[in-house]
Amino acid sequence: MFSHNTQALLGAHGVLQPHTHRKRLTARIQHLKSEIHALEGCYNSLSLPNSLPPEILSNIFLCLLLDVRTNIGGLTAEESMEWVRVTYVCRHWREVALGCQTLWAHLSFASPEFTEIMLARAKNAPLHVESFDDWGRPRTFEILGRVLSQTERLRVVRLRFFDRYVDAGTFTSILSNLISPAPLLETLSLSCHHETPPTQLPVAFTAGPNAAPKLTYLYLLNVAVPSWDSLPLARGLTTLYLDTEIDDSLPNPGRPTWRQLLGSLSSMPSLQELILHRFLPQDRPPSSQAPSTPLHLANIESLILTDSTPSIEALLKSVLIPNTAYVRLVMIDLPAIDPIRKLVSAFARSCNFQARTALREFQVGEDDGPDFHWTSHSTSPGTHPPQFNASLSSALDRGGRTAEILPVLKEQLDLSQLTSLTVAHHSSLTVADWKATFAGLPHLSTISLESCIVPYAFLKTLASEPSTLERDSMERDSTIPPQPNFPSLTRLALEEVHFDSDTATALISSLNTRLMKTSQMPDVEISVYSCHSGFTRSIARRITEALPTNKVTYCVYGESSWAEDDGEGQVTGESEEGT
Repeated sequence: MFSHNTQALLGAHGVLQPHTHRKRLTARIQHLKSEIHALEGCYNSLSLPNSLPPEILSNIFLCLLLDVRTNIGGLTAEESMEWVRVTYVCRHWREVALGCQTLWAHLSFASPEFTEIMLARAKNAPLHVESFDDWGRPRTFEILGRVLSQTERLRVVRLRFFDRYVDAGTFTSILSNLISPAPLLETLSLSCHHETPPTQLPVAFTAGPNAAPKLTYLYLLNVAVPSWDSLPLARGLTTLYLDTEIDDSLPNPGRPTWRQLLGSLSSMPSLQELILHRFLPQDRPPSSQAPSTPLHLANIESLILTDSTPSIEALLKSVLIPNTAYVRLVMIDLPAIDPIRKLVSAFARSCNFQARTALREFQVGEDDGPDFHWTSHSTSPGTHPPQFNASLSSALDRGGRTAEILPVLKEQLDLSQLTSLTVAHHSSLTVADWKATFAGLPHLSTISLESCIVPYAFLKTLASEPSTLERDSMERDSTIPPQPNFPSLTRLALEEVHFDSDTATALISSLNTRLMKTSQMPDVEISVYSCHSGFTRSIARRITEALPTNKVTYCVYGESSWAEDDGEGQVTGESEEGT
């Protein structure tokens, strides 16, 4: 049944003049639409999402925005703004979103026009500024500079300028808007392309620990630091990352003296990550002066140093770090064996090892630069020693250096607990190296060979007899049954290894020969990944059929993953994974 007013209008047909009738009908329709809109709003207000307090709903919107921002590097400008659509679901959500100043304070520079809108809605809330040069344009740079001039409101500043075609002066000009201290700033991350001249860090903005007293995260990549004292090294800093990427032949005025560096480290008790690339002091190291108590960096979780070997050694002699920390030491020189020995010794002392540290993982030839990695995976504190891992880069491995370096590591680090070994990038390990260092390890269960030519030295070692020293030891101890090399090997992974029929023959022969020596050997799982060069379906079938007791898995990627034999040497078939 219609309402009285509606019935009256329906019954007025032919009574009122058409113009008057239409006018009254239009007014009635608008009135009814308003009623329907109000009723729908009341209905929606009874739904569960709308029963949430505005504070919780605002946090949901903020979480969505931050989730989009975590993937912002791979998004277009339009995609980075998709979160805004959610605020249009209903009037209530819209009202809550508009009233949340913190939401709009997370500024986006995908659209300069929308940045202006966000600034207005943020009112006086602390600002989160994140800009990526993928969206760079003069209008964006102009408004970005204007935002940065509100230094007293900045809480987070993350700027990445990786466009090599943009003048370095543009970046410096943008940063020049940072002209006063930032009392609210917690995160400062500035990254510039390495092919552009380093952008200058504004001294007036950052000079001294009081410039940004709340700063916890400082990341500067290819940003010229005028002097160490110009850095805002606040007491609460947890991450310090400095890398100028300048030519090694050029001076770096940002390098501190040893007194400055150790003084700064002692004033940052919460420091968890310390990454310094070409920022270590070059004056006389403290270890060469009067002896002093090493500085204990109790909370360090990650220590990455890129510098000359003597400088790295000097720092390690001056500090103590937890033996649960990840440590990477990258040497810009190619040191002789004696400096390497001193470096490893200093590292062991710095970690305050009571005995030789037991390695669980070791990598040879993993990276391009001459460096060492040490990583620990600690169990519950005080229950078990940390599972310590190390790696030796391919640069140190070149020219047969491995045979010299491995004994140095064995002097300081216990390899008997090694469970995982990775060898990559054309390592120069010989049969003698394999036998002397790895073949007799009792717990080595996983060996990975990556990005290298056919690893014949390893395969020969796998099939050969143990070294004379180990064989004599087993013969003297009658309780030890005869064991081949790599007695605990259960997994062999081949990744991006150049494969052919001869490789398959050598692999099959080595494993079968090893199995013939004793029937008590565990089966070996063979995994082949991304071996594009020469790894065909026929080779995969041949390995599987020749080693029936071993599990063989293969996983090949790319358009030309499978080089199937079709009579003409052409690649056919699709990428696949199988067992």
